[in-house]
Amino acid sequence: MYPNKTRLGKPHALAMLFLLALFLLQPPWWPTRAAQAEDGQPPAITDNMQCGNCGMYPAKFPQWQCQIVMADGTAVAFDGMKCLCKYRFKLLSDDAKQAGGIKTIWVKDYASGQWLHAEDATLVGGSAIMGPMGKELIPFAKPDEAAAFQAKNGGSSMAFTAITPDTLAALMGGMNGHHMMGK
Repeated sequence: MYPNKTRLGKPHALAMLFLLALFLLQPPWWPTRAAQAEDGQPPAITDNMQCGNCGMYPAKFPQWQCQIVMADGTAVAFDGMKCLCKYRFKLLSDDAKQAGGIKTIWVKDYASGQWLHAEDATLVGGSAIMGPMGKELIPFAKPDEAAAFQAKNGGSSMAFTAITPDTLAALMGGMNGHHMMGK
């Protein structure tokens, strides 16, 4: 009278369980799809997020965190500005269309720890203060704080838009483009 209820075969059921597990237990290598917070702040960087460039865990370095939020809401976290810039330049070189997919670039003000847009930051590069990956580009919300930091710790001041691959190469020192994790 009623048709037989069909059941998923064992391979199909296992595949469905695997996909459900991937969705629920987001692997650390999977970019986080997170909407920007309503208060205009970037998505939270969680313990399982890896740096989009070197594979380190930015949550371990809260003062140095920065991130790119893509137009589709995907957030890519970084453990420092060097890694973020290397990733951004790779996007630009891989496909100019991908660069148009960047919605916002967030950095943390070194003085306060507050998030700000990278374009609004004054950066000090090559100072005596080392980040997680050695010499770093250090963002400041206030130009006078960047100037005071530079006077005390050395380095040079620049805008985010002034960063070039040569800027990054100068910060690499003896690392020759490689980072601590060997990638």
